[in-house]
Amino acid sequence: METVLLISGLWRRKQSMEAIGEGLSKQGYKIEFFDYPTMANSLEKNIDDLKKFILSLEKSKLHIVAHSMGGALALNMLMTNQDLFDGSVVCLGSPLKGSISAETLRMIPLGEAMLGKTMTALLDNEPMMAWQGTQKVGVICGDFPFGLGRIVCRLARPHDGTITMDESLIDGITDSVLISVNHVGMLYSKRVLKQIINFLKYNHFIHKKK
Repeated sequence: METVLLISGLWRRKQSMEAIGEGLSKQGYKIEFFDYPTMANSLEKNIDDLKKFILSLEKSKLHIVAHSMGGALALNMLMTNQDLFDGSVVCLGSPLKGSISAETLRMIPLGEAMLGKTMTALLDNEPMMAWQGTQKVGVICGDFPFGLGRIVCRLARPHDGTITMDESLIDGITDSVLISVNHVGMLYSKRVLKQIINFLKYNHFIHKKK
């Protein structure tokens, strides 16, 4: 049985990934959750804890599905641990190249404290411009412009209300798809779930024929 490890994003815990987990479980996948302090721990600590958690799993084949900051955390971990597993990774609205909404929030009083240690470290790091790992990486972006990011700053279209498509797409990924859904709505969308399942099975998303 193949295992899917679900990783939540900033300000969220494993409960936010349960709808996706339920849908994938019905497809025959074993579901695991990496539940981590999204604000309190440093990026290095969360990377180390994620690596240890993956090593502790009993698995034949492992995939990762991660939302928002969780996707950036997963790929940053895999950059130096490429032989950790041979499955695929699906990122949902992940700020792989950074986040202008997070940068803007950081500049207001208490903004950096709100973002937490891991997100601020990701903002301080060099942007991830390309994926060079062995895992197949699929990126799902949203195009329903409703969310916190739109409140704190002006975002370039298309965006999901928090993260822009440009912030999610990097060179070297296997495939990407744009869906009319906002940042939080990705976690509960049947269309997103269908795309996740297709990528896990076939390493590509479903695209409309032109």
